[in-house]
Amino acid sequence: MPLIRPVCRADLPALVDLAVLAKGQITSLPTDPDELARKIDSSQQAFAADVRKPGGETYQFVLLSDEGDVIGTANIVSKTGGFQPFYNYRLVRERFRSEQLDVDKTVRSLHLIEEHDGPAEVGGLFLHPDARGGGNGRALSMARMQLMAHAPHRFDPRVVAEIRGKLRRDGTSPFWDAIGQHFFGVDFTTADALSLVEKQFVAELMPDHPIYVDMLPPEAQAVIGHVHDNARPARRMLEGEGFAFRDHVDIFDAGPMLECELPDIRSVRTSRTTIVAGIIDLPGEPTHLVATDAVKLMAMPSVIKMDGDEIVLPHHTARMLNVDVGQRVRFAPLRAEVDATREAAEMHDPFQRTIAVDAEDVVTTRPREIE
Repeated sequence: MPLIRPVCRADLPALVDLAVLAKGQITSLPTDPDELARKIDSSQQAFAADVRKPGGETYQFVLLSDEGDVIGTANIVSKTGGFQPFYNYRLVRERFRSEQLDVDKTVRSLHLIEEHDGPAEVGGLFLHPDARGGGNGRALSMARMQLMAHAPHRFDPRVVAEIRGKLRRDGTSPFWDAIGQHFFGVDFTTADALSLVEKQFVAELMPDHPIYVDMLPPEAQAVIGHVHDNARPARRMLEGEGFAFRDHVDIFDAGPMLECELPDIRSVRTSRTTIVAGIIDLPGEPTHLVATDAVKLMAMPSVIKMDGDEIVLPHHTARMLNVDVGQRVRFAPLRAEVDATREAAEMHDPFQRTIAVDAEDVVTTRPREIE
């Protein structure tokens, strides 16, 4: 079973390799080794700090194969906003009527939102192509939630996840070409990467007037609120954790922003701590994510056995997590039943349905494969 732990400097060469595989499409994985090293140092400082309230710290985890190779990474930003505002578009539907003209029209618009006291953000999840599937992405994502369950005071109580939007096969964005390109004068990839380092240019150049959707090119309209094909599993996984689309999209590619209150995240809500009562031979498929009860937590999928209120672990899990009988661990179920009613309501949002119909008619390009 794979092991998840905080990133360290020794992981730098492997992260450079992952960044190359990401082909520049994961902004939290720059290909510049010096920039990656700074991110590793920042994460290590965040894990080591005595944090009393969120201050924009970034916590980065890596996923290790059975052989100890780094095969994935993911992170959490404790709080966005502050000196670097958090920007997104809010989708608004307004109804206009004229009895004289016998017109009843719903007008859709995008309103720029600038948050200075923003939410926590989960993101940066990327797996080596050979490591995709088998529950690796779920385990890596859940490790972040276990940190939030262990130390909720380190994170803003509102948590968001920006999902990659639809792109053309060549990696360009129809939405960016229709809006941002006209004001910023740089291509989509450059603007997306710059936004991770410095957002001042957004405040300086992006107009804050509403943008009327029906005045955009059909190809741009068709991608608003829709995810890249390769991001659909990530969206389903986050929706299973309780995240929902609440009419906010990314200002660069119009991908949906999913939101959830920290206590309502499934992996946080169902997370428990208990004492290890025993370590035995315990066959079976993993049912839970088991983690050390610490800020610098390590975690892995595992089968477990309950002994009253205490837990029994298999030898392999105890050895990999370096825990023994009498020590405390944290655990949460790997999966939960999907609320079909909630899922159906989210998938048939009125704004999304209108755009989806347009998409069938006008989108003629297929996005390039990214994570």
